[in-house]
Amino acid sequence: MADVTFDTGVASLTLPTNRYPDVPGESYPMPSQVTSGGRILSTDLGSGEWWESPPVSFVRLTDVEIVALGDYIKDDLVFKTTSFTFNDAYGNDHLNMYYESGYEGRARVKEGWSVVIKIRKDMSL
Repeated sequence: MADVTFDTGVASLTLPTNRYPDVPGESYPMPSQVTSGGRILSTDLGSGEWWESPPVSFVRLTDVEIVALGDYIKDDLVFKTTSFTFNDAYGNDHLNMYYESGYEGRARVKEGWSVVIKIRKDMSL
């Protein structure tokens, strides 16, 4: 697991997560064709949605971590109103992100808490 960080500039939260977008069963269209000369050409079209609304998967969060995430969403992000910088599991910064949904879908699992939240980029800026 790697860490991700949410940072509003005033408050930040760092949590362990999977390297996303490891969503089981997720696949993107890759059309391919064989040219008349016998070459195989393929194109990765992607979903397009991932860059604007990446899912962030947390598995086996402790009680303290799941409460901290909920408090951060409620108090620091004020749910969907405060923008933040998201530093992903690969060390990339994503500016001008907003919380979209998912915390309410958290579930208790054997080793802790599991939740997938969705964040979105404000594409208007």
